[in-house]
Amino acid sequence: MSYCLFSALYAPHVGGVESYTAGLAKELARRGRRVTVVTCRLFPAHPERETQQDDVEVLRLPCRPLLGGRLPLLRRTAATRRAMDELAASAPDRVVVNTRFYGLSLAGARFALRTGTPAFVVEHGSAHLSLGNPLADKVVEAYEHWATGRVKACGHPFCGVSASSLSWLSHFGIEGRGVVPNAIDLEAFAENASARDFRAELGVPEGAFLVAFVGRLVPEKGVDALLQAAQELVRRLPEGSMAFAFAGDGPLAGEVAQASGNVFATGRLNAPDVAALLRDADVLCLPSRSEGFATTLLEAAAVGTPPVVTHVGGVEELGIADRRGIVLQDADPTTLAAALQEAHARRGECPAWGTRLHELAAQTASWTSSADALEALFDAYETERQAGAR
Repeated sequence: MSYCLFSALYAPHVGGVESYTAGLAKELARRGRRVTVVTCRLFPAHPERETQQDDVEVLRLPCRPLLGGRLPLLRRTAATRRAMDELAASAPDRVVVNTRFYGLSLAGARFALRTGTPAFVVEHGSAHLSLGNPLADKVVEAYEHWATGRVKACGHPFCGVSASSLSWLSHFGIEGRGVVPNAIDLEAFAENASARDFRAELGVPEGAFLVAFVGRLVPEKGVDALLQAAQELVRRLPEGSMAFAFAGDGPLAGEVAQASGNVFATGRLNAPDVAALLRDADVLCLPSRSEGFATTLLEAAAVGTPPVVTHVGGVEELGIADRRGIVLQDADPTTLAAALQEAHARRGECPAWGTRLHELAAQTASWTSSADALEALFDAYETERQAGAR
């Protein structure tokens, strides 16, 4: 059995879709499947072809890496056509297309259609993309509908990385067939935490309630709202009772760095340092506008840190509303400030929330479960196709 996974963004580029593709590919390879990841070659230093230590083969196609590599535009060159022809000759048994709006997503969907290969398109969002500008967001929304329509026209079934993603597909007139959830290796993530003491490094006041944010510093993640809430809480609460650590980079990094009071910027952190920061924090705050299934929620679960989070993908799967954290009704600064003040007041309950979160994630959020779900969807779809052929 062989799989071909199309993902416009992939390691060494860092992000949610990248880690999802890598985790799923590694688990499928562990099962003895032949796995090829097709992605975009963002920078010349990235090899065109390589075989990773986990036996996953990676094929990188020529692209124009716009927005610092976040928006790769596939280049239709002779090298691209040759690589796709060679891929077709390898006759993969199943194709997985991650996301629905990149040029590579359409190329993957059309590849499966041309070769007659069963394919699934995986939805990773739960709302439209946002640039934090109403006019620009309208353009992005129109582009999403146009791009999604082209992928949808290929006729492949869709699935989501969470219940929220599955529900979001209906916005495009698509009825998804199931969920192939996000996951991480919880124990490995926790065990690999670095020895850094972020409270000491940042100068967090002794005994302060530490709120951590991990992710890109962009409006879509609610960073601007969290900054406003942080400033309000630093003014409202007794001095030194609450502190905020922002880990990541992005357009709002300057605003975070200039924030007054007990607001600290760590810059972008590697995985061991993220684990250490979350371990040192009392809560994770993720006021994101859209998440398919936030990897950061799983990382917090790995070290037993409860989240204060908007109702995005992963909230239902991790049972956060059931005494495993606080679910925000919206990402308004006033709502955020009230929820974080509540978490502060219930500080003594936070460790128990984190323990329950970790226990549920350990039962449900594994790459074994995710690969099982993917293969079950393909088995059912292929049975359906065979019945239709008869």
